[in-house]
Amino acid sequence: QLITPIALFGANIFELVGNIDLGAWKEYDSTQWFVVILSWAFLFSFILYCYNGLSCDHENMKKTCRLAEGLANRGQPVRKWILVADAFINSYVAVFLSIAMFAVLYNEEDAQGVVMDALALTFILSIDDIASDLGFLADVWDSGKVGRFYAEMDRRGLLPPEADENVQEDDSDVEAAMLANAVHAADKLQKKAMSALNLDKIPARIYGCAQVVLLFLLLLSIPTPFYLTSAARKDPHLHRLLDYVFNPSAWANHSAAQAMAGNVTAAADAATHVGRRLFREVIEGEVITGKQLYVEI
Repeated sequence: QLITPIALFGANIFELVGNIDLGAWKEYDSTQWFVVILSWAFLFSFILYCYNGLSCDHENMKKTCRLAEGLANRGQPVRKWILVADAFINSYVAVFLSIAMFAVLYNEEDAQGVVMDALALTFILSIDDIASDLGFLADVWDSGKVGRFYAEMDRRGLLPPEADENVQEDDSDVEAAMLANAVHAADKLQKKAMSALNLDKIPARIYGCAQVVLLFLLLLSIPTPFYLTSAARKDPHLHRLLDYVFNPSAWANHSAAQAMAGNVTAAADAATHVGRRLFREVIEGEVITGKQLYVEI
């Protein structure tokens, strides 16, 4: 995930700039348009998948930071840089792979290459997930146990308040609450102190910036068939298939031509077989009645 995005980006960025041509789409035939539309569909879907993936990662990061803050307030060791590194790597991979997708997909010559490239880059994007095909931690990570631990800490009030909870009360509200209910006011003050760590501040900004870039790339991907040159080649076999589908008379003409060609070939094969038989009979010393020898040979 560190090497692949920058390697693909560096190898394709200059080619991507060179592929910009507003009039290239006018030269495509029907078979090339199939590859172009497939490239566009995978490009749009991949960027949208990256955006949704970052949204899910952002929500999970909020819960992780909340749990980390609760543990840090009770003296447990918490490595804050891991949270920042996780947000940075996820955002970095999503953005750079999305940019590289523009050149990678539009440089493929056929539909098979487009599909394989799209699936390969999707695999790279999700390779760090526990539930991915290479989930090395799947056997040791107990999501149910972690969920129960998080829920129990939340139930006991050991976690800081969530972002949507109204804990930003002014001094008058706190004083009124202290006069009305000293225990409730102390609990509020404790939660405000617990949220002072604010571990999700930097990761939230990283995810936010990456999502803005992905939204821009998503809009940029919509008209790509009309301003990016595709390397799709003309496919005569696909062209013949489309001819059969949309022009049934072409199928009848082709069948008649094949039948005629088959008859000619059969006649030629029969003549060749007869000639070989006569030649074999003469060589073996048999006499052909009524015909001269050299004629038969």
